[in-house]
Amino acid sequence: MIQTDPIFLGVVPRGARSYVAREFVRLGKPLFNACAGRFSIAEAVVKLGFPAAKVQASDIGLFSSLIGYLADDSKHLEDLGIRILDPDLEPRDLRDELDFAAHIMLMLKLNQLRQTNLRGLYLREELRASWSRYREAVRQELAGLVATIKGIHYELADIWDTVERVRTDDASFFASVPHYARGYEKMFPTPNLTWKEPSVQQFDPKCFPELLQQLGEAQCAALLCRRGEWEEQVPPPWKRVFGRPETREKALWIIANRSMQAYAENDTGFGDIRKLPIYDDHEITPASKFHVIMVGLPTALYYRDLFVHRLGATTADRGFLLLVDGQVMTAFGIFIQDFLQFRVQYLPEMFGITRSSRRYQRLGKLFMLLLTSGEMKKRLCDILKLWLHEPRGIQTTSITVHEEGKTDRGALKVVSREKLEDGRFRIIYRGDFRDDSFADVVADWLKKHGERRRDA
Repeated sequence: MIQTDPIFLGVVPRGARSYVAREFVRLGKPLFNACAGRFSIAEAVVKLGFPAAKVQASDIGLFSSLIGYLADDSKHLEDLGIRILDPDLEPRDLRDELDFAAHIMLMLKLNQLRQTNLRGLYLREELRASWSRYREAVRQELAGLVATIKGIHYELADIWDTVERVRTDDASFFASVPHYARGYEKMFPTPNLTWKEPSVQQFDPKCFPELLQQLGEAQCAALLCRRGEWEEQVPPPWKRVFGRPETREKALWIIANRSMQAYAENDTGFGDIRKLPIYDDHEITPASKFHVIMVGLPTALYYRDLFVHRLGATTADRGFLLLVDGQVMTAFGIFIQDFLQFRVQYLPEMFGITRSSRRYQRLGKLFMLLLTSGEMKKRLCDILKLWLHEPRGIQTTSITVHEEGKTDRGALKVVSREKLEDGRFRIIYRGDFRDDSFADVVADWLKKHGERRRDA
């Protein structure tokens, strides 16, 4: 997968992507993929054996066109007419078209980084200083994607033109249309380059009902990706065929203009439960090794519910385990979408449950200190590929009978406190990542809390 989540927003999630790909392979009809975006649907269907030559992808943005022109054998990047306006950003030591495409993608990323705050300025400086290294990383992932979908057909085309083209065809159609106005304009400002940008109006989310009407009457088998309220209804003949909860209020839906086998995810994770040894209360020493791994959400929830029962649903979309000496000490989950879409600067921790210990009274405190350490930041950025858009720290919300929780105190600071009708408090905590290592945290925690026992 190309490393573009911080660059291109709105990628169809993996579970929905797999469902859509299976249905299109089952139908076996030529596939028209409008609003191709990061080509995640084209990649998924080709990986399942669907012939690349039967995929007709289209979009109107430069980011997608870079990928499409590399993957379509009849296209050449030079036909996009890309011209760099900033002499300092002229590419050097280019080997081929992949290098050039990676260079332009990094320019798009650079343009997304704000110059109105110190953080944005720092990230821009870091990107410019390490340009060659980042370009090579993007090139490698871009090469993998292009190799997978090589042979597809791509056009710079408006979604409405594509809809008109396939309405009477015995074909398949898919689009994940923008869910907010002027999406590409906001996502891809280009003050330092020009290209043969098509004079096409961006899709207006207010036109979604019209899209439903046109495709509802079409002969082609159409599937659309839609984020909306749980109660949002779709008009006949449209049917919800796939559902994935995102928050308590909203879900991601795949809707179809004909009957198909329906599927729903009960959670936002994927994969079977991964069984690992659980922390056996052995002594933690300065030599103890701590590791953090990302697992499917079902695995993280399995250990969460094993440590504390009946916690209920969560809006986390990434699950993690913290291991001490190869044993699971803590299960935690974060909701990353708001961060990827630049709504927040802190990673929202939705749950963090540490195994109860008879040996140590403050084991949960150790987890919170590790979670906010500099080494944790590095590991999470590596795991989540947040190389160019780094979080400032961790934020979490707690419901408690006290005005501040002992576990969070010292690692996080209270940024808001609301008294609920039942007398409890809803507290939002936030803490910047520090510069310390796991070893530094453990040494300090052992000095302060290592001798404190549950019965103390």
